[in-house]
Amino acid sequence: MLKPNKQAVASRLELPKWTAVPSQASDYEVRQHEPAKWVATSVKSMDYDSAVSTGFMKLFDYIQGKNEKGNEDALDKLSQSSDPLPRMKIEMTAPVTCHVEPGAGPFCESTITVSFYIPSDHQADPPKPSESDSFIENRPEMTVFVRCSKPRSLEFCFSQWHSQDIKTTPFTCTK
Repeated sequence: MLKPNKQAVASRLELPKWTAVPSQASDYEVRQHEPAKWVATSVKSMDYDSAVSTGFMKLFDYIQGKNEKGNEDALDKLSQSSDPLPRMKIEMTAPVTCHVEPGAGPFCESTITVSFYIPSDHQADPPKPSESDSFIENRPEMTVFVRCSKPRSLEFCFSQWHSQDIKTTPFTCTK
């Protein structure tokens, strides 16, 4: 199942670094993504939409500052106040990926892992998530298949990625 993802072209969100791979296909583009860090969280559910929404909001909280890297100016002010530890805000990126690991049977919970790409200025040392069920994921180089509609300024893409290290194939989704 492919889910639409409004691409970063229109909104100026940062994307993972990639290069186009020559392809004979006219209905999709092949991209080679460089290795990168992503922040992720996994949600067990029988309801895909609810799990994606829950995962997205946990990661949104992470980029809004619910992480373990405070800023030094704020830490200085903290010594004079009783406020909780300050956090570092991170810019939103695209795409948001969702990986579904099916449950053992038709009426079993699946594990849906929602991930945000970590911006390039935080790749070397991303803030650690404060939530125990969120984590930093090191993704290897991967091939991504992207299908876009026109016009490109309002580009909606369908992406599927594949990596040698990953046995199942998650799809890009949006929220």
